[in-house]
Amino acid sequence: MITNSYSIAIGYARISIKDQSTYSLTYQEQAIKRYCEQNNLTLIAFFRDDGESSDTFDRPNWKALEEFLQKHKDLVQYLVVVELDRFSRELIKALQKIDELYQKYKIRVVAVSEPISQDSSSPSSFLIRGIKLLLA
Repeated sequence: MITNSYSIAIGYARISIKDQSTYSLTYQEQAIKRYCEQNNLTLIAFFRDDGESSDTFDRPNWKALEEFLQKHKDLVQYLVVVELDRFSRELIKALQKIDELYQKYKIRVVAVSEPISQDSSSPSSFLIRGIKLLLA
């Protein structure tokens, strides 16, 4: 668990079809808020894509999320999603985007099923994330 009470996070939720109930936008938002509270993260913004495919990051509110990051560079430390497949179902694209966000903004992408660690780019984290994305 994080001890620094000043860690800043943004949340991202996505559903690909309107009837998706297991990971509805409401469920995702509540889970992300709960995760942030449990890990002492201050959630300052939340982005949702409703009915958008995970095949591309060319989604309306994903673009808004990246614009937010550009405007608030060095403010946000975490991007929280319910599961990595809400972020993207394309293994290579997802891993590239995770790396890009870290390289550009020093942001760590975390799923609510993962503990927050200072090294989410470790080989074991990389392997676990790769397997989860491959299964998605």
